[in-house]
Amino acid sequence: MSQGTLTTSTRTLDLATVNGTASGKLTITAEGEPISDYSITVGPTLAGKLTVSPSSGALAAGESVTVAVTSTSLVALDGQLTVNPGGRTVTVVLSIGIYGQPRPSGQLP
Repeated sequence: MSQGTLTTSTRTLDLATVNGTASGKLTITAEGEPISDYSITVGPTLAGKLTVSPSSGALAAGESVTVAVTSTSLVALDGQLTVNPGGRTVTVVLSIGIYGQPRPSGQLP
């Protein structure tokens, strides 16, 4: 049985922080034929620092699923998720701002 291919809604996912939790969403879609078993693997630089849900499953031809990516990291992150079959990579970025720094003179808040 042949499998379809997976497409992703983005190649880079910038996580947004709200109340201490950073999150973002991406959509994966089965093109052509069904996908009997997809998986999303967290790369080594992100391992243990974020969760992906759902991280595996099956999709009918043309079906999509929205994947939630969340982190409670207090440090900046930059790494990859791998979506299989197909080995598509999605770069996940979490930038941490520094608050309370003085503004240069003449800048409005």
